[in-house]
Amino acid sequence: MTNDPFTGRDIRVPERCRMLVAADDGVFFWPGTALVYRRGNGFFAMDPREVNSEIGSFFGPAGIDTPIQTVLENACDQLREGGTVVVQHMLDRLALPPLSSNGARLMRAIAMRQGLTLPDVVFSTEQSGSDWSDRDIEYFAKLHDSLKPKSRALEKIFNPRSAWDPVKHPRWPGGESDGGRFRPGDGAGGDGSSPIHPVSAVGQSIAGQLLGDPPKIPTDTPATNTAKNTVRKAVAHWLARAALVARDAADPEIAAIHAAVEGAFWLAPYVNAYLDKAKTLEELQAAVKNPRDGTDVHHIVEQTPAKNDKFPKDQIQDPSNLVRIPTLKHWELNAWYERPNKAYGGLTPREYVKGKNWETRRQVGLEGLKDVGVLKK
Repeated sequence: MTNDPFTGRDIRVPERCRMLVAADDGVFFWPGTALVYRRGNGFFAMDPREVNSEIGSFFGPAGIDTPIQTVLENACDQLREGGTVVVQHMLDRLALPPLSSNGARLMRAIAMRQGLTLPDVVFSTEQSGSDWSDRDIEYFAKLHDSLKPKSRALEKIFNPRSAWDPVKHPRWPGGESDGGRFRPGDGAGGDGSSPIHPVSAVGQSIAGQLLGDPPKIPTDTPATNTAKNTVRKAVAHWLARAALVARDAADPEIAAIHAAVEGAFWLAPYVNAYLDKAKTLEELQAAVKNPRDGTDVHHIVEQTPAKNDKFPKDQIQDPSNLVRIPTLKHWELNAWYERPNKAYGGLTPREYVKGKNWETRRQVGLEGLKDVGVLKK
């Protein structure tokens, strides 16, 4: 057993390395990402798209082709009853594939930045999709910096048999600019070799299976808005999945879809806007002044419900309440408002905000923008 300083509870140390561990306060993915987290007396799973992004960044498309979301939903129920051991058994049975080549490089970069011991795991010698540049690896590694306290607390849980040994894994002394990090050439074993072992590539055809057949783009402009919107959504979602499963943009099939999109005036603005990366709140607010095809102006605190609850018009229409977002994302956000949500006691977000104050409505609105991927988290 070892003590988790975040909860003050003892956690059973597994006999082998894991990328997924169950604890009293959630389910964590190496180095410390909470895929299931505690909120009040309940447990909630990370959004499926975020889970796929986390898993895919280390395992590629082979990692996405697992029933992990079902396991995480079940974990929420089990953890409410104190079933940490049961959840760990479920996680172990997932049998995650080897790390992708990109994932192994990302793991090393994160370990170096945070002074963590590399887990003793296997990785594929081939990469499905494009290889990330060193700059890409550094960028993605930085995104994990905020996890460092939790990563260090869970280090021996993820990697019990390779726990830090100051002789085998020397680090720069604390207090120096690189304090706590492994010195160059270290961080793996006494001989400088990595504990991450290569195996033959697996799951090379999974990306295509996840992506499915490319959407059909008509040569002539559809006659109705409904027909146009059907194609817009199909194309945008397919290209978004292509990026998610790391299909190379230079792939002839994907390049052909991009070319067809750019040649259709009724299609390109909507698809290109949908594929935009998430922005800061300030960026979304500033964009309101710059009209752009394929986007809409959205009220963070929804306008009609706020009006019905007697909030003043100047507050509803204030620039601080307005953001410009992709039209197709706007539709997804409307659907999000109508779906029952565990975070709101099983109510839909629209039901939840009825009678609530402005700040509560605003926080719900910002959560929705994050959920559909237009606002940075």
